[in-house]
Formats: sequence, C-alpha cells, structure tokens
Amino acid sequence: MERAKDLMEEMVTKGIDPDVVTYNTLINGYCNNGIVDEALKVKTIMEWKDFEPNVVTYNTISSCLCKLKLYEEVKTWLFAMIKRGFTPNVAMKNTNTVNLPSANLEGGE
Repeated sequence: MERAKDLMEEMVTKGIDPDVVTYNTLINGYCNNGIVDEALKVKTIMEWKDFEPNVVTYNTISSCLCKLKLYEEVKTWLFAMIKRGFTPNVAMKNTNTVNLPSANLEGGE
C-alpha cells in the first residue's frame, strides 16, 4: 500500500490530479488489507479535494467494516449513504445481509 500511496503523490507532483476512481482504488487497497482507518483518511482527503464519495466508496468501506465485524459502523455508513441519495446496490445489500448479524437497520440514526 505504501507504493500505491507514493504513486499517487508522484502523480500530483507531475501535475496529474487524482479523480474519484483513483481515490476509490486507494480506498479499496486499504480495505482489502484491513486498514480501514487509512481508507477513511483517504475518503476525508477525497472530500477535502471536492470529490464526492459515490456508491463504490460506500460499498467498499461498508464491506470492509463488515469483514472487520464493526457492525454499528456499517449501520452508520448505510444510513449516510441513503441520506446522500444513494441506493445500496445488489452487491452491497448481499454483503451486508450476509455479514450483519441481527443489526437493526430500521429507522436510521
């Protein structure tokens, strides 16, 4: 992951601005390695740079949180996603249905 982070920094120094796909790719890499804190930092940087998280961003982080058994955080992410106007896609619904043991997703926060 350090190489991916370095590559992104190199892009910026060469005048190539990262886009949503670049940020989501980095988030996915951190999530695949179980480093959710770094994934969330990248999401914050993404927003600071005026890029809106999309359904891929939410799905990736939500799936990571499920794998780490951080179910209350998953619930928070799902509500944030819906609040932003996104509809969870089939993959996200399936991931969360399988991984969320009896978490009450009724009613929001």
